[in-house]
Amino acid sequence: SDALLANLQRQDQALAGTAWQVTGINNGREAVVGVLSSTTLTMKFSADGKISGSAGCNNYVANYTFTAATLEIGPAAVTRKMCSNPATVMEQEQQFIKALETVATAQQEAGRLELRTKSGALAVSLVQAGAQ
Repeated sequence: SDALLANLQRQDQALAGTAWQVTGINNGREAVVGVLSSTTLTMKFSADGKISGSAGCNNYVANYTFTAATLEIGPAAVTRKMCSNPATVMEQEQQFIKALETVATAQQEAGRLELRTKSGALAVSLVQAGAQ
């Protein structure tokens, strides 16, 4: 059973220290949409159990728990800036934050990360940013 615990521990840290760029967001209407071309949404997993990044306008931070393929993300704290360019940037930001709350699993493969809901729907898709 020691080996199993060590394995879980190693899995647990698989996302810690990685940084990602969002490529797709579930808009809450059964569709995954690409990110607005003039916006950059980022996500960084820190070893102390926090994710943080830019939601396109505001910065966000949330707690996360990752074990094997199960990923739970707590409610995000978001800064309160208003952005008007591009026109739908705030709507995209709300969809992204909402999508984070639905995440139940994480699958990482070859520089890509898929965050999925309990039912297996894609919530957020990401590509790995420069190694941290």
